[in-house]
Amino acid sequence: MAVASPLLILLSSTALRPTTRSERPPRQSADRRRVLAVALGAAVARLPLRGETIPPIEALLPPEQLNAAQSAAAVQTPPATVYSPPTVKGASSPRALALARQLKAKGAKMYGAHWCSHCFSQKQLFGASANRLIDYVECAADGYESQRGLCQAKEIKGYPTWEIGGRFFRGEKTLDELEEILEG
Repeated sequence: MAVASPLLILLSSTALRPTTRSERPPRQSADRRRVLAVALGAAVARLPLRGETIPPIEALLPPEQLNAAQSAAAVQTPPATVYSPPTVKGASSPRALALARQLKAKGAKMYGAHWCSHCFSQKQLFGASANRLIDYVECAADGYESQRGLCQAKEIKGYPTWEIGGRFFRGEKTLDELEEILEG
């Protein structure tokens, strides 16, 4: 009885059967495809004739090709997905612009997360132009330009959190509340 090698099991179970679009494996890098093609070519060239037993893949490949094929087949981590906060639209009022300039002058920071609806509402309150003046710190690990370490060091527990003058203020604030904080 012939013993099936891992390579043939792999080929018979995946590559040779028809697949639907949703079943197709993710695209492989050119280097990985090249290593696998070399390994496959070397293995096919050494396949026994009809009636002979099929040796294990280790016997078919030289050690350096086997190591290259095994390392290429190792589990690859998919690229991380990074999320951007929603775009703030709408005009800024003169009051919001003036307040954003005051907050910037004080070195105020707004800590938030791309998925936080209250953070988005807070940004919308300022409008697009004023929002660009505010120092926003992304705390979500998967957020664009994430500063998760800073948020953890500052012990930010909820979003949005304002840091103004070395003090922390949790929650969404109105323009009046932010003006009072600046005055106090």
